[in-house]
Amino acid sequence: MANKKSQHYVPKCHLRPFQSELSTKTIHLINLKNNLSIQNISIKNQCAKDYFYGKDLKLEDAFGSGEGIYAKIIKENKFDNERLNFLREFCYLQYIRTDIALKRQRFAMDDMAGLAYEFNEEGIPDFPLDTNTSIANNYLAGKGKLDDLKLCILKNNTKVKFLTSDDPVIKINKLYAQKYKAATKSYGLGNAAYAF
Repeated sequence: MANKKSQHYVPKCHLRPFQSELSTKTIHLINLKNNLSIQNISIKNQCAKDYFYGKDLKLEDAFGSGEGIYAKIIKENKFDNERLNFLREFCYLQYIRTDIALKRQRFAMDDMAGLAYEFNEEGIPDFPLDTNTSIANNYLAGKGKLDDLKLCILKNNTKVKFLTSDDPVIKINKLYAQKYKAATKSYGLGNAAYAF
């Protein structure tokens, strides 16, 4: 169990294609918060926290098999419909499983609680956020709404390398952004123009 203490919210198999020239086990890192650049830092400790998904290892073990499939698809660079469907679901899972994703959810929960309990004399109650339950529930709720989304694979034919981050998936709805221009509201996965 101790060997699974450090749990990656961005899998090592995603970070490896961004490896440094020195070693397959190192990357270059930019820490924007501290305005710091570090060359050839170990992938092992990046985008990971001790028991991030819990000590029971249920999510950690469940993610392992999917990460293996993802690594194989990326390495082989072949994309049939089955693999594209897997990548679409894997991207969604990656979107909801990071440290910042849980912080976004905590912020949204606190915001909703603030509105719901605005006039409560006892104040706003604290709603605990369980990492395992949150990720599992979000994945199950959103998974079935991805089927109509198309996936686009970008191939880099330039000398400028791609970058990645500790929050590597971006969710955007071009129709919603162009039509509604509502920066203060979000949109769901189930409807292109539905705001919640």
